[in-house]
Amino acid sequence: MSALAADALAGIAVAVAPNAAAEETGAAATLTDGLIALGANLVTDEGPVDLAVVAIDGVGRRSNPDEPQPVAARALDASYPRPVTAPPLDDADPQPVAAPSLDAAADGTLAAGLTEAFAAARDAFPRLRPGGCLLFVLADASADHADTDPARAAIGSLTRTLALEWAPGRRVNALICARPEDAIEVAALIAWPASRTLTGAVLDLVA
Repeated sequence: MSALAADALAGIAVAVAPNAAAEETGAAATLTDGLIALGANLVTDEGPVDLAVVAIDGVGRRSNPDEPQPVAARALDASYPRPVTAPPLDDADPQPVAAPSLDAAADGTLAAGLTEAFAAARDAFPRLRPGGCLLFVLADASADHADTDPARAAIGSLTRTLALEWAPGRRVNALICARPEDAIEVAALIAWPASRTLTGAVLDLVA
């Protein structure tokens, strides 16, 4: 599919948010490198684009748990009781249960990530050319986790709602993937002018 993806990106101006420096890692850097390799015309200033990719690295999961939390996250964190312990199987054998996914979801990280998605959509709209597409790429989004499943649902709902609000002039789609590299060629095909009727789609590459 690489040849078709490269053809799809011919003459297509693409921006990836957040902007990733060459030495950085993560979903944004992976998508940037992959799209450039396919021949995308990467726009790094505020110029108009045909495809605006918003890379969301594992909403609900901080890559570095030692990083400071947002103020709202710290407030939630202070009021959230830990650790979570399941009811004992019997009086003599209590079974403590580690709940990292609940911790991540409750500490405000998920909410902060979704706020970033809203802000990125707001910033992308005026840059999109007629028929252009905003594409959310939610990476590290394994299914059946208390932290990532709500993020998947929220990004899907935001995608469908914005697609209705922005139609017919602009498109909005989303890709949900375990690894950002899985989304590169699909993103190229979504940018393809032949896909101009595709909007409001949430393509799950994980399930």
